[in-house]
Amino acid sequence: MGILLVYHKFNVRVLSLAILVCCCQGAFWETTDDFYAMFQTIPPIPEIRQKLMRYFLDRQDDSRGKRYISYHDIVFVLDSSNSISEADFNLSLTAAQGLVTRFDPDTMFAAVTISTNASVNFNFKSTKAAIESIGKIQYQGGKKNILNALKKTLNVLSLNADSGVRAGSRKRVLLVTNGPDERNLNETEKLQKIIWIAIQLRIRGAEVFVVVVGYKIPRIEELIQIASSTDTHFYRVSDMLSFKQIVDGIPAHIVYQEQNLGK
Repeated sequence: MGILLVYHKFNVRVLSLAILVCCCQGAFWETTDDFYAMFQTIPPIPEIRQKLMRYFLDRQDDSRGKRYISYHDIVFVLDSSNSISEADFNLSLTAAQGLVTRFDPDTMFAAVTISTNASVNFNFKSTKAAIESIGKIQYQGGKKNILNALKKTLNVLSLNADSGVRAGSRKRVLLVTNGPDERNLNETEKLQKIIWIAIQLRIRGAEVFVVVVGYKIPRIEELIQIASSTDTHFYRVSDMLSFKQIVDGIPAHIVYQEQNLGK
């Protein structure tokens, strides 16, 4: 079974109800190398920053707190597998803490880390509690099991009333990783499950953002399929330090500036 994808001005969107049977020697995904090569390109930091502000944070330019839409429930899905160093993982935690102070004060946050067995580090918490909880997350190592992480994210976001997820909130997932799920390349069924879970997240109202860290990412198409779209939900950065610098360059919400939380 495969997923039908539509390309419109290089914006790939998964049609959740358009499912077809693929008989091409069991291949799940086929397209030209040229199309995916464009996603290996890493834009300038200011361009990435503006895109992150506008689409992930729902902020215009350098605004520091004007509300444009309803409140958010955010899940950070951070790569803690052995494909990423502990130092880079700690940078991703610092970037996540920074993003917390860039949202409106009524935003709630949860976190999931990717490893052999993904962990739900904490359910939805307010800003100060989320910053503290993110700071306590430990590096795990192990294999990169994105499928398990997305399953647990789905449970936290929409299938578990005890997680603190709120009705009517704008739900967003931010996946930060340096590569695709670790699997046997002949294991196409696992890839299908990953895409299916990503679709289920969107069906339940979540937008899935993906930040891919590093150069020449193998099988980048698998990560593209997780994102809600390629134009507003898929990001490329050269390294984790650059990702942190992108976040650092976004003004903290004015409330957190006054409390000296935003750095």
